[in-house]
Amino acid sequence: MISVLFAARNSVYKTIPGLDVWDEDRNALKWPGGNPGIFHPPCRLWSKWLRHFSTAPIAEKELALWSVEQVRANGGVLEHPACSLLWDDAGLPLPGSHDAWGLCIAVRQQWWGHKAEKSTWLYICGCRELP
Repeated sequence: MISVLFAARNSVYKTIPGLDVWDEDRNALKWPGGNPGIFHPPCRLWSKWLRHFSTAPIAEKELALWSVEQVRANGGVLEHPACSLLWDDAGLPLPGSHDAWGLCIAVRQQWWGHKAEKSTWLYICGCRELP
């Protein structure tokens, strides 16, 4: 099983059979772990350019740091906008490089049908190279 954490209430992930989706109502922090995850922690306070406009509570930043710990422990993918300040704060590898837990690649969400180009970094744990 693959769990999806911090998904939107109306997430497309909920339409894909076999996924264990955790939205705001389920509270991802109660996820027991034990299987790979796709982690989408809130990014608004980590944005290189737009964080100053966010009115989110500062404690929301902890969700991304928790996600780094969980993806390293359980495997899977952490997704955040390109140039997210999370990468520096958590010591994550930049696109094209890897660390002891996994590797990072840069993608554009438009490749999967997003209306905007939306540059994104994926931290993939449990492998050190892509097939």
